[in-house]
Amino acid sequence: MSDDESAEGAMDANPRPVTLLGLDGVSWSFVEELLDNADVPALTGLVDRSSRGVTKSTVPCLTCPALPAMYTGMNPGNLGIFEFIKPNGDIVTYDDITYPAIWDYLESVNENVVVSAMRTTHPAPQVNGAFISDVLSPEEEPEFVTPSSERERGERFHQFRDELEHQKKTGLDDDLLSTFVKMNAERSEVMLELLDEYDPAFACLWFGLADGVQHYFWDDRESLYEFFEAFDPYLSDILDSRDGDIVVVGDHGFGPTRDYQFHLNEALRREGYLELAGGPIQRAFTKAAYWFSETVMTDELKRTVLGVLDRFRNLTDNDSGGEQDNNLNDIVITPFDDLPGIDWNATVAHASTRKGWGINIVKDSTTADIDELRREVIAALDSLQTPHGNPVIKDAWFGEELYPGRYVDQVPDIVILADDHVRPRPSIFGKLFTDMNPGNYVGAHDSAREAVVMAAGDSIDPETTVGDSNIWDLTPLLLNRIGLPVPERVDGNVPKALRRDDTATNRYPVEHVRIDKGISQLDTTKL
Repeated sequence: MSDDESAEGAMDANPRPVTLLGLDGVSWSFVEELLDNADVPALTGLVDRSSRGVTKSTVPCLTCPALPAMYTGMNPGNLGIFEFIKPNGDIVTYDDITYPAIWDYLESVNENVVVSAMRTTHPAPQVNGAFISDVLSPEEEPEFVTPSSERERGERFHQFRDELEHQKKTGLDDDLLSTFVKMNAERSEVMLELLDEYDPAFACLWFGLADGVQHYFWDDRESLYEFFEAFDPYLSDILDSRDGDIVVVGDHGFGPTRDYQFHLNEALRREGYLELAGGPIQRAFTKAAYWFSETVMTDELKRTVLGVLDRFRNLTDNDSGGEQDNNLNDIVITPFDDLPGIDWNATVAHASTRKGWGINIVKDSTTADIDELRREVIAALDSLQTPHGNPVIKDAWFGEELYPGRYVDQVPDIVILADDHVRPRPSIFGKLFTDMNPGNYVGAHDSAREAVVMAAGDSIDPETTVGDSNIWDLTPLLLNRIGLPVPERVDGNVPKALRRDDTATNRYPVEHVRIDKGISQLDTTKL
């Protein structure tokens, strides 16, 4: 029996339609606040008939890598995607996704899908049905809709994009909220038309503007309520239009913007794990350079400078040839082991990611047991408090425990989740904390790992609790609810409370593998 035949044979004779509603950045605390304070009858009714739980996002808690992990069922340690930006300075695209997505599994058994507003999916893949990617610039990223016959709907989907981006830069006012509302309404209309035309076995409707409106109006609760009240009638129409199961998920939570920068390498220096190079004059110069970087340079300028340096480093490595040249395309986390001003012979631990979510042990500088040393570093950070009096870190893991997989050798030795009010930075200039000026962003989610997940359907008991699950459990869950076996290769698992029956696993006929910079579909028997 071929893989193709076994996959189809394992499928239910009458697959159950499943709809995934993505509420980007929505947590249970915010849902409960909406139920108490806003006029959202459709959301209230859905919550009442749903089994509920918490889905844990990736660390850092960003839409990318969270969404690729969600729609592939793979953790970032296997995907090799940890942030929006790759080591070469480019933005992650769908060409960088090296495992099948849920719509690939459905296409392999000839089932229709509708996917709309999903980020990190440009260029849009060909599917049985329709696919609209959420992109930042339709002009610069034109391949955002398939098939080509849906181009008009795709254009409507993004028609307010330029207006929205302009208003974000000019300040917060009623016009910005109005644009969020009307753009979300137009997208909802397009989604309803696609559902009616294709009647898909699986629909993934991602409401990414729920994230944007929280970024800009987090401290204006009435505006947030207004946005979700305007969305509620569309939610009602979507629920009325679909049979089968409804699954709702957020890719991360949300919270207030950070008040302080936490200078992680400074903390490690004070605890004796990091040493500056040179004498007093060189050390003073090093601290002054870090101070200038963190207090004078904008984030945009720093990203530009670092991007130029990365490209220069890659070009230099390419010109030099040798073994390093062959490994350049396999780098998934920007190397951060060449920070200036550090005495690497005397340093045993340092921040290893630009956003400060990882720490590496310099193994050549210590004879200590590495695991014991990692526990010691975590304990030292655990003892620190923010100016608010909270622990600086909410959680910490050994990297290989959180993100096992083919890129585990690049995962930091320690992965940390910081307090909501602090932004870790890999800087050193004599202070643990400095004030932040977030600009128009008044809400943030870098440390908001817990998001909503709930499911409703005829065979789902609302009295049961889903419990905690990982964001990469969503693909196995959705396939199981549809009636398809779970791919053998995925990292995720079907939450027990939502499992339709004993979970079957199978090897599917479609796999994605990296070939140069593109993706090629191959029969698994040839892998």
